[in-house]
Amino acid sequence: MLDAAVGALPADLTVTGVLRRGSAGPAIVDEATAGEHDLIVMGSRGRGELRSLLLGSVSHHVLQLSLLPVLVVHAVQ
Repeated sequence: MLDAAVGALPADLTVTGVLRRGSAGPAIVDEATAGEHDLIVMGSRGRGELRSLLLGSVSHHVLQLSLLPVLVVHAVQ
């Protein structure tokens, strides 16, 4: 899935695909901190605030802890 997503991007766009195991939020923040990245781009399913509070939100976690800019793209429903 990661290879397909990276392969679908324009060839002149420099992209690094990274696959890690573990809890998604901390893994994303750790990679962003350790690597030479400029931006974190994430998808959001738009569950709503109440459901995110109960279930947790990866994008919320990354937004709160990342030192890099984060772009959250909302899914079309």
